[in-house]
Amino acid sequence: MSRQHTQGFSLIELVVTIAVASLFALSILQLSTVNLRVSVLRTEQEAARTFAHEKNLAYTSSELPLSTWFHCSFASGSSNTNDMTVNPSASGTVLESGNLPSGIEIEGGGTYEVRALAPYGCSGPNTGSPLRLETTVTYAGESVSDITYGAWR
Repeated sequence: MSRQHTQGFSLIELVVTIAVASLFALSILQLSTVNLRVSVLRTEQEAARTFAHEKNLAYTSSELPLSTWFHCSFASGSSNTNDMTVNPSASGTVLESGNLPSGIEIEGGGTYEVRALAPYGCSGPNTGSPLRLETTVTYAGESVSDITYGAWR
């Protein structure tokens, strides 16, 4: 009886090789998907941060004095919403709020709010102290804020 000598791979070896290659390809695909999602999140975060910063700059670099769009509250105690020397937990005066414009690269859109606070007070020796502007952008369960200080006149 003579044995025939065959060359090549057996069916089992081919199946195992294909299975290992498939697992490798699947893991690369999953890594690419995660990388793409992180990239989209970073792009959205940067778009939100840029929008918030530009909103604050529009207020602080305006030709109009701050006193034309911000009026310091002289109420006492917790009813004062923007003088932090009177009410340390003041939430600030909402100057503007709304939906993000359609040109912002955030999937599903979002909202924004601009608030102003007087952290050093509104009267006495602190008149003219920096005013704190905070723009918060909220989107897809995330929130990004930009804080800028401007002179109160």
